[in-house]
Amino acid sequence: MEKTKRLKTFSGAVAATAVSLLILVLNLLEVWRGCVFRAVTGIACPTCGMTRAYLSLLKLDLKSAFYYHPLFWAVPAIAGLLLIKKAGSKFRIAVLSLAAAAFLVVYLLRLFVFNDSLIYYKPV
Repeated sequence: MEKTKRLKTFSGAVAATAVSLLILVLNLLEVWRGCVFRAVTGIACPTCGMTRAYLSLLKLDLKSAFYYHPLFWAVPAIAGLLLIKKAGSKFRIAVLSLAAAAFLVVYLLRLFVFNDSLIYYKPV
């Protein structure tokens, strides 16, 4: 049972990584730019700017990467923590809860306090 659960988790991580890489490649090739969430709702999502942050990171431009999304570095760290084999479910829940809280706080600050030009509220 544990092996099946681990395989499903790993498969999900591989799928998420593949989709992320596809989006990065499409953006690098300038085939497609944009956010599905923003296109549908008109509201920036909590991960808004993440793709541009990683594109900046690929160009070794850390200043721009932090500008586009200050938590870009947290995604691989969170993924790494979740892949630790000996970590229990309480640890994983704690990591995901802290990550969700951090993303929510940064999102709300960017949306309402800092008047960030990348994050805006213009419902369709």
